[in-house]
Amino acid sequence: MKRRLLLLSLTALLTINVFAHAGHKHVAGTIAAFSATEIVVKTDAGNTTVPLSASTRYYHGSGTSHEAKPEELRSGMRVVVHPGANGRAAEVHIP
Repeated sequence: MKRRLLLLSLTALLTINVFAHAGHKHVAGTIAAFSATEIVVKTDAGNTTVPLSASTRYYHGSGTSHEAKPEELRSGMRVVVHPGANGRAAEVHIP
């Protein structure tokens, strides 16, 4: 019984996590390059390019209470990008 409850709880948590992030993984690393239309993030696995859009939101830190501006991005800066359902960056988090 405990085993079933544990399995059910883990399944629920994983499902919530997938839907909360539209099934896309975060891209974390340092900014290798960026433009008005895309950001290239240097990760441990290599460079990952994520398209940007007019609806991309920028934040300081991991939360959404401190907004940032795209003009604050700098090459070499640590960044976490949260892709949306369309594959474009929904959120970009900087220090």
